[in-house]
Amino acid sequence: MRLSYGTYVTIWKLMKEWPNCAFISIDQEKAFDYVDWGFLDRILGTMNFGPQFRSYIKSIYHDIRSAIISDGYVSESSHVQRGVRQGCPLSPLLFVIVAEVFGQAIRKCSEIQGLRVPGGKEVKISQYADDNTCIVTNSYGLVKVIDVFNEYGRASGARLNTTKSKGLWLGRWRSRTDSPCGLTWVNTSLKIVGIYFGSENAKIQSWEEVTAKFKGILKKWEPRYLTLGGKMTVIGSLVASTL
Repeated sequence: MRLSYGTYVTIWKLMKEWPNCAFISIDQEKAFDYVDWGFLDRILGTMNFGPQFRSYIKSIYHDIRSAIISDGYVSESSHVQRGVRQGCPLSPLLFVIVAEVFGQAIRKCSEIQGLRVPGGKEVKISQYADDNTCIVTNSYGLVKVIDVFNEYGRASGARLNTTKSKGLWLGRWRSRTDSPCGLTWVNTSLKIVGIYFGSENAKIQSWEEVTAKFKGILKKWEPRYLTLGGKMTVIGSLVASTL
């Protein structure tokens, strides 16, 4: 589940009044490359994908060899034993199926307390592709998030990148100076799925980065003479992708 910016703003307003809260942004090492094929097949079966579909997936990931091409030189091929192919249209879907296991484990863990939105459910995790952000309101839950991920990793092949995974203190926890779980913790703002979150000026910070990219692309094309159609193509295919 990916939270929209409006939802993030709503949660941020709630957190200003919430006593204790933290975001944990989990980064995985080469997330797509470490997917265990056996685990993927078992999850497909658990989610009631039929045997024929599963056999198709197995055939795609059977006896794969890979080689490196550099300056026209092709290296010797080697066996690929795990991972979903980046660039394959099926890969994001297969990865999301695997990642859902982690999401369900977080939601079902009673030792992790999330943020209960008024009139809604308790929010513990936001997922978009390989981006996982956990919302925790109890101290022990911070440790359990990492425990749950490590357990998920032992089954799926996922690995936690502790150098890039970060935590954000919110509410009364902003004054905390400890670093639980061996992660880097901040109390200012944190970039989550392309959006800065955690401070009053986070919205401005997010748009400043977008507009900088926007202007950078336009500046590269400024010296060139373009027809109206060409300008529309540049804006539609290059500039709009930054939004």
